[in-house]
Parts: sequence; C-alpha cells; structure tokens
Amino acid sequence: MIHIKKKEYDFKGASSYHKEWSTRVFDIIGEPLSVFLIKCTKMTPNQCSMLSFIFGLVGGIFFLQGGFINQVIGASFAFLYNIFDMIDGRIARARHISTKMGKWLDAIIDFFIFPYLIFTLAYGMGTYMAALVGMLAIISYNTHYLIVFFYKFEMTGNKPIGIPGKGKLEWIRYIYGSNVFYLVLLIAVLVKAPMAVLWIWAIFGNLYWMAILIVQYQNLRRFGLDKHG
Repeated sequence: MIHIKKKEYDFKGASSYHKEWSTRVFDIIGEPLSVFLIKCTKMTPNQCSMLSFIFGLVGGIFFLQGGFINQVIGASFAFLYNIFDMIDGRIARARHISTKMGKWLDAIIDFFIFPYLIFTLAYGMGTYMAALVGMLAIISYNTHYLIVFFYKFEMTGNKPIGIPGKGKLEWIRYIYGSNVFYLVLLIAVLVKAPMAVLWIWAIFGNLYWMAILIVQYQNLRRFGLDKHG
C-alpha cells in the first residue's frame, strides 16, 4: 500500500494550468477514485490505460445497437473511459513510474477511441445524414492533430513559438478539447439529441483546424520562417 502525502502529489495543483473547464467536472469523480486506486490497489498506469480502452470499446458496441437505452449505456461507458484515461497519468506521477511507453500507449488509445465512438454512434443512428456528419467530425479530429504536430516538429523544430490557441483566444482550447466531448456526449444522449454531438464536432472541429492553419501561416511569416535559408 502506498501512502501519499499532499506535498508529494497534489491532484489539483498537478494539472491546474492549461486545463479544459470540462476536466474540472471529471475531477469530482476522478480525484477520489485516483486516491482510492493508488492507496488500495496495485494497479499500474498501463493497466489503467487498458481498462479505459475496454470501457471505450464497450461504449462503442452499445452505440452500434442504436436506440435511446443503448446510447445512454454507451455514453456512460465513454464517460468512464475518459475518467480512467485521466487517472492513469495521476497514478504514474504519484508512483513516479512514468515511461515513454506509457505515454505512447495513452496517446494511441486517445487517437483511436474518439473516432471509433463517433463512427459507432453515427452507424447506430442509421441515417445517411448521421453518416455524413459523423465522417466530417472524424476528419476534424484527426486533421487538427496532424496539422499541430506537423507544424511543431517539421516547421519549427519543436520550438515553442506561436503555438495556436494561446493568449486572448486560449479559451477556445478549453471549450474544444477532447475531454469536453465525453461530457457533451453523455448530456446529448440523455436529452435524446445525439445528432447534436456530431454536428458540433463536424462544424466547430473543422473550423478549429482551419483557424489553426491561419495562425500557423501568420507565425511562419512573423518569425521569418517563410524565407529561404
């Protein structure tokens, strides 16, 4: 059993900077659950990541069945997925066992689960409109990350200059981040409006990566990276 002192690891202080507002909602459940898992179990961060992955997969299976009850159950499992997806990092920091492999596993699961849930939700709704809007939502998520990482590593050499979304527009990052999806998803299916989830990420998600392109272009010109040599 591991005893955690507040000075050794402060759950609130560890991730209070650059935090999406929705993450604070998950902290209400995730914080006490993190403490319980760390103090009373031997669960490793990777085991927690795999458990979250299973929750996500199960959620998608229920979405595929369609119907209100299945959507509520699916969204509940997706909600659990996101809670445990955040807990794995807390376990790693509390036990000082963070590894590159663990970070890779956590990120890969994230990249898979979001489009998977969008696809299964749209498929289960069984309409051409849901399929079309769902496809646009999936494209927005993957495109956003591809653009950000290409710019960061290929164009600027991983230098932290002009990262899109900072400054006056930083609030946009807080309302668009991946965590808010799972909260909106659960609320939407409870009020019988799952299509709203697809529309939000199809429209706002694609506008977001387009805005990132504009910011990146302006940054390249601002720092003189558009010139030869």
